[in-house]
Amino acid sequence: MKRFSTPWNDAGEASSSADSPGHALGRSRERNRKNNFRAYQRRLVPFLQDVFGIQPWSGENGTPGQLEILLDMQRSICDQLDGKENVPYIFLGEAAHGVGKTFVLEAAVLLYFHECFPPASGETNLVLSTAPTSTQVNDLLWKDVRKLIEMAAERGYRVGRGILPSEARINKSGTHFAVGRTTSDSGGKGAERSQGQHNEYQAVLFDEAEGIPDFFYNGVKRQFTGNRVRLWVLMANPKTRTSRFQRMKQQRGVKVYRLSLLNFPNVVHGRQIVPNGATRTVFEDWLFDLEDFGALPTDGPDIKRYAFQTSWEITGPNGETYPSGQWWIPQRGFLYGALGIPPEGGDGDTFITAGQYEAATRRPARPRTTSLARIGVDVARFGKDNGKVYLDTDGNVALIGTLQTSDTPAYVRVVMKAAAVAQERGYTELSVRVDAGYGNGVVDALRGSEDLRGLFEKVTVHEVHFGSTAPHDLEHYATVITELYAEAARVIDALSIKHTGARLEEDLSARKYRFVTKNVGGVRREVRAIEEKDDFKKRHDGCSPDDGDAFVLAVAPEYVFKARNAAPPAPNVVLSALGAMTTPRR
Repeated sequence: MKRFSTPWNDAGEASSSADSPGHALGRSRERNRKNNFRAYQRRLVPFLQDVFGIQPWSGENGTPGQLEILLDMQRSICDQLDGKENVPYIFLGEAAHGVGKTFVLEAAVLLYFHECFPPASGETNLVLSTAPTSTQVNDLLWKDVRKLIEMAAERGYRVGRGILPSEARINKSGTHFAVGRTTSDSGGKGAERSQGQHNEYQAVLFDEAEGIPDFFYNGVKRQFTGNRVRLWVLMANPKTRTSRFQRMKQQRGVKVYRLSLLNFPNVVHGRQIVPNGATRTVFEDWLFDLEDFGALPTDGPDIKRYAFQTSWEITGPNGETYPSGQWWIPQRGFLYGALGIPPEGGDGDTFITAGQYEAATRRPARPRTTSLARIGVDVARFGKDNGKVYLDTDGNVALIGTLQTSDTPAYVRVVMKAAAVAQERGYTELSVRVDAGYGNGVVDALRGSEDLRGLFEKVTVHEVHFGSTAPHDLEHYATVITELYAEAARVIDALSIKHTGARLEEDLSARKYRFVTKNVGGVRREVRAIEEKDDFKKRHDGCSPDDGDAFVLAVAPEYVFKARNAAPPAPNVVLSALGAMTTPRR
């Protein structure tokens, strides 16, 4: 008979025998310690490192990478556990191919949230993951989930217990589970179906989020009420600028990231630092692949077209050499595939490009150099229209209010709020520009407001008829609204844009113009005419360019609203206060 050893030796010391009760107890305690994932609630990054052996990569050139995004998530979760209010909980990433967005930032985070927040009695924990198609859910995202479970097991950790063999689902209990689900509108009731979850611990992960329909976004937004800890991760390889994914950037509580191969360690250093990530060789192959990706060499920077530089010498397919510091103009496929940048929606037929808009949102605040503040007011009509009020103080442009009404007193209150901001900043003159379409009452109320006049030495209220065929510059523009968008394009490269509406970028960079023939002083001229609002709405889910219209009203130079015989100043005078380079009149 085999003698089972005691946990102590003859000297009274703990036995080291592998089959001793003491050793078995030690192994049991070690297993319990290694699988007590609650201890990782405030330690997202160590969880990924310890359990999966993942070393998240840090972005180069001062930009965020996987590590920085995960640390932001970790900080958000800690703040929520501490009971802090108004904590960012939505993490949106535009990612190039080959940077590990799905494996690390979604699949690994899914397992972290599922394992580290076991619900107490009466509580629930749900992790919902989704993608546009069943293939993307089952064969991509959840394939990575299963791979990570295997990696954890190899390191002695048991995660994902209860995963179903042929379904994207992990069941720990009826109140603690993770699930992968495709999007379906369910006969027009998809929002109701997707909103029926309210949990103490709630995480939602959207893979290829650009292809997920609006109703699913609407339903998920309603789930994030009453949660103790909430997390929403949206990742996509961005191919358009008009999706709900893009508009989420402006929502409260959102942190936005861009993962570009230009800042990816493997490409920057020219060696394999991140396992299975894109390499410099792949990047260079894509540079010269003009069929699907492609970038063209150029002589210098070009904000409008997202020109970029490479910091190493490159040899082309025909033996030509491009020196370190070479500038390139990315083609459409290279923009989203290698740089994580959504391409322009138009074909050079808009006044403002998305690149110019993005540069303006990154530009620091401008100093006060004039005495005139400007307010643009677009009044709501009907349907999906919203009223908007924007303020421009020396090139610092911000949305002051959104209104879902045509009630005159409501607009007056928001204009007074904008005026008070301008006065606090030291401005002594005010120009208010109001869309006359449905704003006649607002114009009259503002012109008669003693309170408004009491804030400034001079107040001017302009009633602006967008459809008027008598713009200030008759020789170049067919209508007033066309001229306003063109004037906005002239100053956009000097503006600092903050706190905008969710659709402003889309309104400015996607509203098209065309050339029409117009009789000007007996001479037939080719002039620009911006598309009608109804045409824009047909291409944009019935949404009117309300943000864009109020914005261009706010930033237009004052002379545009004066009589035609008042000659405009030279373009360099218009922009001199902003310190901008002169943009030729289009």
